[in-house]
Amino acid sequence: MESSIPWRSGPLREAGSREPQIGCVEAPEDELDHTGPKLAGLRFQFISETGHSPPKGAARRLIRSQVRRDVKQNRKQNSLSKQVPRLLHPHSESNKTKESSNSATLGLLSHLILTNANTSLNRGLASNRIDPFNTLPVDKRGNSHYLIGQYYTTFQPTNHPYSPVRPAFRKEEFLSFAVSDCAILHATLGHVAMTLCDLAGIKSNPDLVYHVGQAITLVNKRIANRSHKAITKETIFAVACLTSLELRSSPIARVKIHLDGLEALVKSKGGIRALVSHPLTLRFTCWVDNLCSIAMNSKPRFELVSPAPDPEDLEPCTLLGERYKTKLSNLAGIQDLSQETIEVYRILRYLIAEKEMVLGSQKMGTEAEFESLRSYTDQLMHRLIALVQHKIPKSNQNAVIYSLFGNAALAHIVMFTRNATPRVGVPILMSTRIRTSLDIINLRSFQIAYPEMMLWIIMMGGLASIGTPDQGWFIKLLEESCRAAGIAGTAELALSLTEFLWSEFYLGPIFEDFWDDVFLAQAVEIENDISEGGYEL
Repeated sequence: MESSIPWRSGPLREAGSREPQIGCVEAPEDELDHTGPKLAGLRFQFISETGHSPPKGAARRLIRSQVRRDVKQNRKQNSLSKQVPRLLHPHSESNKTKESSNSATLGLLSHLILTNANTSLNRGLASNRIDPFNTLPVDKRGNSHYLIGQYYTTFQPTNHPYSPVRPAFRKEEFLSFAVSDCAILHATLGHVAMTLCDLAGIKSNPDLVYHVGQAITLVNKRIANRSHKAITKETIFAVACLTSLELRSSPIARVKIHLDGLEALVKSKGGIRALVSHPLTLRFTCWVDNLCSIAMNSKPRFELVSPAPDPEDLEPCTLLGERYKTKLSNLAGIQDLSQETIEVYRILRYLIAEKEMVLGSQKMGTEAEFESLRSYTDQLMHRLIALVQHKIPKSNQNAVIYSLFGNAALAHIVMFTRNATPRVGVPILMSTRIRTSLDIINLRSFQIAYPEMMLWIIMMGGLASIGTPDQGWFIKLLEESCRAAGIAGTAELALSLTEFLWSEFYLGPIFEDFWDDVFLAQAVEIENDISEGGYEL
């Protein structure tokens, strides 16, 4: 079975094989201040001669500085690509002024993007509502402004695709960091361009090739210059972003090359714990590592940084859990793996019943609550990855139950706990692996031995398969399973699975058509059985 996420032929390989022109003047990363105050309430008004007063304060200073900058750039336009920014002493007054200017610029950019990104943008030269003062670290090539405008309009419908739990990475947080660094912004625009290609049903376009090529070129130049300037968190983030892009589009061999590079850069900083000072880079790097581990069937490269959850928080193992532990040991014959399966089941049950329901019922939870959720999720993902990758004898078909449960649990975490966007591709990979396993086992004997677990696994495979050719296969199998168990409708299904694992998120808006098809198919089969005299009311 092919273990990689389905891929298309690669614009990334084309981009990496040539040397694009650099579309920006890159400022030193250590001179950027990402912690300064944002100009949240600042709005610029382009005022004609109507008697209104001109902008004042920070707005006026920024406009004047941009005019002076534009005049200087016009004089030296032919030599821009050769200019190297002057390094300033970290404690000098001029550097403090520059840091303050950078902070104000980033705040202004964030405001302008949030204000205008949901509007329809043209690709013409006059379309510069996103960056009217030319403060972005990229220029207009590759339709940069248009793609930034599509950042929200493209991704907004999937802000909470599977559950009301806050996504692991908020778009505002991600974009705010991206506009601070040339390589990150190019890689981010590569993701936007790839999503637009997906929506248009094409494999690539010039914008995608351009931005990916620019990001790769910038990263390579920074790595080549590492003896003079240490690798920064921005460069690590850019490589993680490129790795996730490869994961969406390329074969596993290409993903591995980027992941190897990401691991080497993190090691050069002193290991993953060296990124603790910048939580976004730490979380994103670990997330990409986990996704690559799932796709490549390999161990995660980075150790867990978050503390292990307190086992005292978990409820005692239920009678159903104890019964399953005994069945797993007796039927599959691997005692330590049976014990581990039930332990991760207990954590997942606590995660669904407590953490997800609390945070899903709030528009915004506290940061401490989300940190606790991330801690549980990180620990659980590492243990589930180890569970599904455990080597079992091919002759022991009963042991397939471990990977079946592990893949279904990973699908739940990626979709409902982390609320990852569907374009990540991992849910589809999980459903494919679940179907492959279901095809090789004696399904009926597994359903007799583990009725609730198998019903939940089949359901999770179906939910993860929406929009794929396998969706119809899972709908038919779930319909047959529910009909055989005497389950009609989602209310009865929830009642049957509550003691094992159930979340109201399974009935979310994104799955309405799926459930309609399941119970429509069931109604048709029941009607056929009645007409043939084979179904008793």
